[in-house]
Amino acid sequence: MTDHAFTLNEIRKMWQAGADMASRNTLPAHCTASAVLLHASQVLVIEHKNLNRWLFPGGHIDAGELPDEAARRELYEETGMSGTLISSSPVEIDFHPIPANSKRGEPAHFHIDFRYLFSLNAAQAGHPDWEEIVSMKWVSPHDVPISPLLRKSCFFD
Repeated sequence: MTDHAFTLNEIRKMWQAGADMASRNTLPAHCTASAVLLHASQVLVIEHKNLNRWLFPGGHIDAGELPDEAARRELYEETGMSGTLISSSPVEIDFHPIPANSKRGEPAHFHIDFRYLFSLNAAQAGHPDWEEIVSMKWVSPHDVPISPLLRKSCFFD
């Protein structure tokens, strides 16, 4: 599956047909949520164990959960950090391919990732989930592929 094989128009048709876009079983695309965590003019990224990529902490939306709630939960589950939601509206919606995962029996598909801006709650810290992530680090927002609108939302330009 290539980036060009699936269009936003096809996603619209799925929504119109009543597909549960938050379910990880909805294919060939479904919604996910990520946390863009801000602290000292930097953002937190994680190295995802299965994808071997640096990403914002995030993941699938559980049944009955709002996307911003999923972003907050995933932030804590993956990093042990918590944050204060800055806006209940996503600051960016990213569309990216996910390779097939034979361990989970999942074919290649797409994630429609709703990204939410959080500020770090420094007083609360747990433990990272080393089963899911390899490492994490704070980076300049200029070092991650984000849109100019998100960069502006993060007060970096």
